Amino acid sequence: MRSKSLTNHVVFTNVKPCLLLGEALRMINLKSVTSCIMTMLFFVSSVATAGDIYRWVDDKGQTHFGSQPPGGSSHKAERYNVKVQKPGKNAEAYSLPAWKSGDEEAAEGEKPQEQKLSKDERQSNCRQARQYKQSITNNFSRKFVQEDGSIAPLDDAQRKQEIAKANQLIKQYCN
Repeated sequence: MRSKSLTNHVVFTNVKPCLLLGEALRMINLKSVTSCIMTMLFFVSSVATAGDIYRWVDDKGQTHFGSQPPGGSSHKAERYNVKVQKPGKNAEAYSLPAWKSGDEEAAEGEKPQEQKLSKDERQSNCRQARQYKQSITNNFSRKFVQEDGSIAPLDDAQRKQEIAKANQLIKQYCN
């Protein structure tokens, strides 16, 4: 099959072009299969970071988090389905909105805020209000500064109050 060898090049004679084409297709196929496998592994590894998280309080009153519930039956574990934020989002998109309440606005003698805002500002406030509500609803371990200055997660009553505020903001900005 080989007839001449010219410094690292082999010249084929009596070889049908379709055999060379078949060999090239196999090499391309191998490359495409390899790239597909690498892409799938990338996506599977990013999905693996999301999952169920368990929260429980031990006998000493300390709160624990883990990927599996506690071994002892004396501890009641709360289960949370953790959602990971998509990479590439900037921090500003996830910051909490800093709106004034209606009472503060009225005390300052300003016009209602919804009349002063442009359409883009209203859409931005709407998006932030929805993100805030989602954050409060889904992230039970997020800590907030309390009235006494301490930092702690919200209890159920505080969470309901914050969700009500978020719903009011959504109603105000997302007509």
